[in-house]
Amino acid sequence: MESKNETGTSARKFETFSKANVGDLRVEIDAALKAVREKIGLSLKLGNCSFSTNFAKFSLEVSALRTDGNAIDAIARSFQQWAGVPVAYVHRDSVSIGVRFAASDLFREFPFCGGRYKVVGLVPRSKKHPVVLEDLASGKRYKYGADAVARALDAEDGIAPEASKRIPKA
Repeated sequence: MESKNETGTSARKFETFSKANVGDLRVEIDAALKAVREKIGLSLKLGNCSFSTNFAKFSLEVSALRTDGNAIDAIARSFQQWAGVPVAYVHRDSVSIGVRFAASDLFREFPFCGGRYKVVGLVPRSKKHPVVLEDLASGKRYKYGADAVARALDAEDGIAPEASKRIPKA
């Protein structure tokens, strides 16, 4: 249902909620949050939504921004906390070798899987794919294996696999 608001423009009024119109509502809220983001200088990310026919509830994540414009959210903070600690294990010749990332690897951009990606965080409880990367072209986030990301970062730095500090020798 459409109605006129105080400025005389058409405004959509939600009487009930469904999967389709909650998606429309998310688009409207994201547009409003963009103006607030620019005004207050924080990262605002609209999260999951639960709804029934007459009620909808969204989560909202608010994060401080670094001077380079990157947000320190929960997964970025996790990367910082686990820097220098073995977070994932690569199995070579029946030996587990811990992959370690430096704090400086957070928000690094590098070529990977045919595109350019940025390291945005870490999910240490994820055994197979703990490193979260953001595709710079689409802005989508993906989880990857720590060993593959470590090799790609080493290649970007010009470090041979046998000289890697991220993946120590067995």
